[in-house]
Amino acid sequence: MKREFTHRGRQLDEQSALMQALWPGERAFDGEYWRCDDARFGPLPEVAPEIWIGGKSEWAAARAARFGAVWHPIELTAEDIARAREERPDLRIVPRVTTDDVATLAEGIEAMRDAGADGVAAGLTIGPPAPATRSQRLSVPSCR
Repeated sequence: MKREFTHRGRQLDEQSALMQALWPGERAFDGEYWRCDDARFGPLPEVAPEIWIGGKSEWAAARAARFGAVWHPIELTAEDIARAREERPDLRIVPRVTTDDVATLAEGIEAMRDAGADGVAAGLTIGPPAPATRSQRLSVPSCR
């Protein structure tokens, strides 16, 4: 999208603020990366959609808390989730649990619930995932 990768965090913050301004019907926004004077789209949502912020870093959790969003971490343990819940009691936390074994998946879901997760995005794979090729990792649809 022809944006500096090093600014992605600030851009995401501003995009989130922009959407939160436009959803209730505001038409003007003036930010560092985005500006609009007479923005319109419709139909406007009756209830603003939830924003989900993915990532396992403290930055991602802080961003989710700042925007009243759902934090969707991956590759964290139940202990990590319990610590995050203790540090940010009002943050909605919905971690991802993925495995190739049904019993392990059920245990992971229960552990996350016991740790204070508000929900779990559960995934069951069929066998171990094949490693992605370089072209698959770099393949991104074109956007303008």
